Amino acid sequence: MLKTTEHAPRTQTLWAELLFAAGLPRDALSVVHVATPDAGDLTTQLVEDARIRHVNFTGSTRVGSIIASLAGRNLKPTLMELGGKAPLLLLPDADIETAASHSEEGRGN
Repeated sequence: MLKTTEHAPRTQTLWAELLFAAGLPRDALSVVHVATPDAGDLTTQLVEDARIRHVNFTGSTRVGSIIASLAGRNLKPTLMELGGKAPLLLLPDADIETAASHSEEGRGN
């Protein structure tokens, strides 16, 4: 199950399409889109569903804490990537000091 972000669902949909093109059976992954007002309720339903055995989450610390609590109550293992929204790709010829300073400026959480 892949619940897309409400802010840019097409990005996760493209990843799913790439997985299917690479041979992942279509019944091995469901992609779910949800409107922002319904995200909390759907997330609770997904985490509490007995068919969901593991929860991965990338996002804010605030929402991650809520999801981790739900997962804990349902005895489900989690993998959380919480915090900043400043992805960074460093290539071999990168100026590490400049990249680090720009990375620090981008941290909001």
